[in-house]
Amino acid sequence: MHVFKCGAILVATSLLHTACATTSVQEAATKSSALRDTHERLNGALFMQTAAEYEILCRVAYAQARGALAAALADQSWTAAVEQTGSYQGLPTAVVLDLDETVLDNSRFQGRLVNDRSGYDDAAWTSWTKLHAAVEVPGARDFLEYAAAKGVTLFYITNRPSTQEADTRATLEGLPVVLPSTPDTVLTRGEKVAGPRRTRPHGARSWPMTTESSFSSETTSATS
Repeated sequence: MHVFKCGAILVATSLLHTACATTSVQEAATKSSALRDTHERLNGALFMQTAAEYEILCRVAYAQARGALAAALADQSWTAAVEQTGSYQGLPTAVVLDLDETVLDNSRFQGRLVNDRSGYDDAAWTSWTKLHAAVEVPGARDFLEYAAAKGVTLFYITNRPSTQEADTRATLEGLPVVLPSTPDTVLTRGEKVAGPRRTRPHGARSWPMTTESSFSSETTSATS
């Protein structure tokens, strides 16, 4: 009788330990799963929105661009459009910029993807552009205002499709960025313009080119 009771107690104790071990494994798995509930865009979005280093780097890049533009304006023989020949020195000056993550900060869109646990798709991006909610990259507005005050024509080149141009212009104007009615200075993908498109908007025949492309992968002119 005593032996049987001890065996029963041992079996019961063993079962209890097994149950506890199973529960611990399940809890650990749940915690591990919760820790992995992240998104590949999370760190990048947080860096852009909160890091002092990011803001400083952007402002420094635009400050350098401002200095380069001042030097270019002082030297009428200088141009970033190496194909320009002839008497271009008297032409008005233009600056070519990329838009997204150069002038416009879309990190809030990235944040929406993180919150939704989703990836990029065209429908989500189109919905974002219609909100006109992008803000300026640090330092962009000061540079644009400086260039405009010097009489420089600012061209914005983007891979956004031409169907998003109206919303893109509305977003820029909300910063505010003053856009002339002519010439068309917001050049989008699929848009037909006179002369070489994108890197030499409307051709380099009308403007000596200087480019601010510190953040840009789309402009291929010599950087200022």
